[in-house]
Amino acid sequence: MDIVSASTFSNNVVWFENLNGQGEYGDPRLIVDVGWFGVDYLYVADLDGDIDPDVLILKDLEYLLFSNLLKPSSFFSEPQNLQMTAGSLIIMDLNGDELPDILGQIGQNVGWFENTSGGFRIG
Repeated sequence: MDIVSASTFSNNVVWFENLNGQGEYGDPRLIVDVGWFGVDYLYVADLDGDIDPDVLILKDLEYLLFSNLLKPSSFFSEPQNLQMTAGSLIIMDLNGDELPDILGQIGQNVGWFENTSGGFRIG
């Protein structure tokens, strides 16, 4: 199992590849430099249905999604801002298509972000 690391007091979100399944990890690979005050929330799971883990972070009251591209030169996508305010977040399949959707707070409303296999759109 690989490791993704972030903290409130670190400015980087990094990925450590498990090299052999025995606890030997590669050098950290930068996913994003988030600047001052780091990350408030980190969630790692296959959010786009391609079997590769993606990264969702809460930073400065915004949820940002980084899709795993598994390319040596740029292994995570540019962030997709989910346009949600900080608040409760639930990740589950809401429409029965076997892809995890995101249910979260948008201002004073609840928003459903439907997983389209290529990103998320407000459902």
